[in-house]
Amino acid sequence: MRFFILWFSMLVLSISSAYSQDDELAKINIVSSINPIYQVVTAITKDKVNNFLIYKKNYSEHNYQLKSADVKAIENADLVVMIDKNYENNLDKYLEQLSSSKKIITLSQIKQIKLLKLRKNSQKNDFHLWLNPQNITIFAQDLVENLCHLSEKNCQFFKDNLNNFIKENNLISSQISEQLTDLKNKNFIFYRDCYQYFEEYFALKPILILDDEHRKELKISRYKEFVNTLENQRVECLFGDINDENNSAQKLAKNHHLKFAKIDTIGLNDQEKNPKAIDLNGYSQILLNLATTIDNCLR
Repeated sequence: MRFFILWFSMLVLSISSAYSQDDELAKINIVSSINPIYQVVTAITKDKVNNFLIYKKNYSEHNYQLKSADVKAIENADLVVMIDKNYENNLDKYLEQLSSSKKIITLSQIKQIKLLKLRKNSQKNDFHLWLNPQNITIFAQDLVENLCHLSEKNCQFFKDNLNNFIKENNLISSQISEQLTDLKNKNFIFYRDCYQYFEEYFALKPILILDDEHRKELKISRYKEFVNTLENQRVECLFGDINDENNSAQKLAKNHHLKFAKIDTIGLNDQEKNPKAIDLNGYSQILLNLATTIDNCLR
């Protein structure tokens, strides 16, 4: 009798394990190019999908060389999500070599997504579009439509998570608007021109943007404009980019005795989470941390 009970228990465990492995194998595979996209995808899919992030550090998306793990993940992906072929250059080049049946969501091609032109060149788009939370809501809705085609059994699960995500996204956007309201009369400078989607959505206006070409060194003409601005107006803070390898903005701020802060638009360098956002989805966390960085430097 004891032998039968033991045998039966092992059989049940074996069947259960087999079903678990089948469920894991049946999961769809999604590859996201950058962290803000990845955070949206994971907030909606949670454990129902195998998610993979390509740019795991703040590398330049423009010249990042795909690793072997990236290539394998892309080849096995049921869905690839990216900003634009002109933003993740090498990713797009590799995707062009693959089967045309590969499902790809390109955010810049979603009809209702709002695209802004580069301030330096009105013929080209600015692809930092994830810094507008309304754009991300539109993307999330498009994502769920695609997910429901790929995994019908989880469709309602995705829709429920979408509703929660939109509510949270709207709540944090309202909180940020309130947080930044009394800062609109503060004078500040952006070293790089990466934030216009955030500026427009939350009605922020820098007094000066120094580098709109992502140059390694600041042009002499822009430096003179910078000095002239400091002579004529009180500047509260100079904001640099987390990816500034040469620390050009920080050195400039130090030389001119300005308060300085680094802005992280991707969210991979946030070592300490904003305590107000511990339970938030990762995308809302990125926005709130960005707003808090601005807030802390201007107060």
